[in-house]
Amino acid sequence: MALGPQGFKEYAGHFWGFLETRPYMRARAGLAGTLLKLGDVAGALGHYRDMLKLNPNDNQGI
Repeated sequence: MALGPQGFKEYAGHFWGFLETRPYMRARAGLAGTLLKLGDVAGALGHYRDMLKLNPNDNQGI
C-alpha cells in the first residue's frame, strides 16, 4: 500500500499507530542507520528528526 501525501498528513504525529506506516518507518530507520555508519551524520540526523516529527512518541527508540 502506498501512503501518498494524504497518508503522511493524516497520520503525522501518531505515525507508528497505523500498521500500514510501519514498513516505511523501518526502512527509513535503516537508511538513517546506514548513513550514520557511512559517516554522514548530518544526513542521518535529518532522517531521524523527520521521523520524530511523524512519530513524536518515538516507538522505535530513534
